[in-house]
Amino acid sequence: MDQFCLQERETNPALLLSMQDIFHNNVLDNETSLILNYDYQLRNFYTYAQQIEMESNGKSMNSSGKSVDYQTGPIVWGGYGPRTQHSFFQHIFEGTKDSNNYLICSRDNTEKGLNIHQFEAQIESLTSKGINNTRIIMYELDSYSIGALMSLWENKTIFNSFFWDINAFDQPGVELGKITTKKRLGH
Repeated sequence: MDQFCLQERETNPALLLSMQDIFHNNVLDNETSLILNYDYQLRNFYTYAQQIEMESNGKSMNSSGKSVDYQTGPIVWGGYGPRTQHSFFQHIFEGTKDSNNYLICSRDNTEKGLNIHQFEAQIESLTSKGINNTRIIMYELDSYSIGALMSLWENKTIFNSFFWDINAFDQPGVELGKITTKKRLGH
């Protein structure tokens, strides 16, 4: 995935997802990104995406150290689709706030096809109400494809930081928390 993102310009999936993120966050003012997956093995993927995106791009200063006058890093939330339908879907379908919606599934899931049918049904329902969504369908769910998904998200996050002109690798908020904790412990 890293090589693909470096070499492909017009079909680079991380760049395309990044441009979508920027459009949702900075043009449509959708301040959150929802990540739902429909494979139990990926049930915690949204926490990985949440950590990498919010830690990397939750910034108010650009790479020159000046305050930005635009929104950066959206709030990332999500979960395992079959478990979250009662907590999230009413809000998604009838609520007053829009979000940048990602739905992830594989054709190789172990629940005898139930999850792919739930995934497809939710997409059909979202589409029928005019709710935008991005579908990521993995053909197999193995260490290679999960690694590619993680790399896709990392590259997307880095591209977002380029658009916002922020340093994704500098994390002063994280460091401040560590320093303050050490002071409280007497170190």
